[in-house]
Amino acid sequence: MKLDHYTIHTTDLARARRFYEEVLGLSDGYRPPFEGPPGAWLYGPEQRPIVHLYEGRGEDEHGNGPLDHIAFVIDQVDPYVERLRRHHIHYDTADVPELGGKQVFFRDPDGIQIELSYEPEATSP
Repeated sequence: MKLDHYTIHTTDLARARRFYEEVLGLSDGYRPPFEGPPGAWLYGPEQRPIVHLYEGRGEDEHGNGPLDHIAFVIDQVDPYVERLRRHHIHYDTADVPELGGKQVFFRDPDGIQIELSYEPEATSP
């Protein structure tokens, strides 16, 4: 199973688009002409739209709802950490016990937690 996409109802489309392009390196691409609020589709390296943004979310009692975090698998940690630093984004890291992986956690402009997960070549613990 692979991540297909996730949708964020953002309060500021331009800000969210810029964040995902500049910090995660996604590319703004084709989005069908849906009726409704303006939006954007952001594409990953496999040329698939993996982040869908829609503008106009109102505040509610649950903030971001039940969404805890969204994870992306990465093949290197340092370039992403450098991007986070360059954009003055606070992040935390964690080591994955026994597997040798590393996780980087931070929040997007709408407060949604993002995890970048580095997984070295699979080995048996």
